[in-house]
Amino acid sequence: MGLKRTIRDLLDAGANAAGLLARIERARAGTLTILTYHRVLPDEQARAYPFDSLAMPESHFRMQVALVAERFVVLPLREALARLCAGSRDALMAITFDDGYDDNANLAAPILDENGIRGTFFLVSDFVLANRPMWFDLIACAWTNLGPGAVLESCNGLLDDRSRRLHDLMRSLKRCDPTRREDLAARLASKLDPANLPQAMTPQQARELTERGHEIASHTKTHPLLPQLDDETLMLELTASRDALADLLESKPEGLCYPNGDHDARVVDATRKAGYAYACTTRPAVNLPGGDPYRLCRIDMTPRATSDARGRPSPLATRAQIALLHERLQRMTRS
Repeated sequence: MGLKRTIRDLLDAGANAAGLLARIERARAGTLTILTYHRVLPDEQARAYPFDSLAMPESHFRMQVALVAERFVVLPLREALARLCAGSRDALMAITFDDGYDDNANLAAPILDENGIRGTFFLVSDFVLANRPMWFDLIACAWTNLGPGAVLESCNGLLDDRSRRLHDLMRSLKRCDPTRREDLAARLASKLDPANLPQAMTPQQARELTERGHEIASHTKTHPLLPQLDDETLMLELTASRDALADLLESKPEGLCYPNGDHDARVVDATRKAGYAYACTTRPAVNLPGGDPYRLCRIDMTPRATSDARGRPSPLATRAQIALLHERLQRMTRS
């Protein structure tokens, strides 16, 4: 992984030897740490996935779950949040998954079960209940199967620049008008074999997760960037997903995860009015008692951040990522 990762390994080892990492971990008593995952795939499939930061290799995930099971009280998010608000002095943790891919049910959840852990799964209701692919999966699949040239040609003046990498293209598309972005995805979908697209967990699998003690929560109806929506469409995204999941599970989901973490005061107010008890962002931080339940912070778990310089799963790098060690060191050097 190169020089940068080697330097991170040295910093992790130094912080561990000096006792800094252990002090940070002890300070987690009475707080809530929330981890973010998207997909968990067999190692070779994870390495081939077009969004390399969103697919955790199975071997890495197994190590990470075993590690946190020893160091934290790991609960579904709604339960962990209730304990935090009640004044628990435990080092609380919730493990969350965004979107609702089938590997969450087939691979990730059984690993959690083996370790006596229950997670929280934020489902895009149209993806899981109507088998409607999400726009970014359609574009990534087209990039892989039709080629970058075909995708860029289909953009048809949608972008100001000619993005040459998939990550750059996605970053540009997130800034586009949502209707035009959806139109692009629909045009590309007509050229794709649905069998090549990532698959959602089935409604039955979602029900079975709740029966085993896992939490199902909402990730909106279609995964739009909520601040881009008008008031009516915003409320529809929040309530339609809430109601569809309630019908499926016979209980209303308590939580929401903002797609891409994007939110503003208007989105937070709409989330509260839609009846959700909490909502998650993508801001990396630890949650303290008395914090805003509609702006919960989460720590993104990626293969790069939790591997050593040779790409192997690293308990030390995983601890450093969960402790936000490098963010802390950067703040110390700036002060």
